[in-house]
Amino acid sequence: MGSHYCLPTEAQWEYACRAGTKTTYAYGDVLTIDDANFDSAQPEPHPSPGETTPRGRYRSNDWGFCDMHGNVAEWCRDGFTITPPGGEDPCVPATPERTWVYRGGAWNTPGKFPRAPQLVREFG
Repeated sequence: MGSHYCLPTEAQWEYACRAGTKTTYAYGDVLTIDDANFDSAQPEPHPSPGETTPRGRYRSNDWGFCDMHGNVAEWCRDGFTITPPGGEDPCVPATPERTWVYRGGAWNTPGKFPRAPQLVREFG
């Protein structure tokens, strides 16, 4: 009778990332290298570590989740589908026609990918 864990849906991930905010990032509408580990050469020229960093190096959001923006991207359990705002969380499986979704950006992705509303499809 152990615990059951699973990846979040992309809608669950965004809800946890935003932590009750309505801003682009959990910390506001601007992301800096003090907030997250991402490729800051795009869009702004600031030095970044250039590799993953230990968990918790950057501040957590209001619900205590850290590294939701940048560092390593998080896989979601559902496949990409277009859901209108206010729609239901579809949790549809990935198929050759419906690719996997990952969220949060990573240390080597430009600053637009760690945005809370940004999702990325994995092809292949």
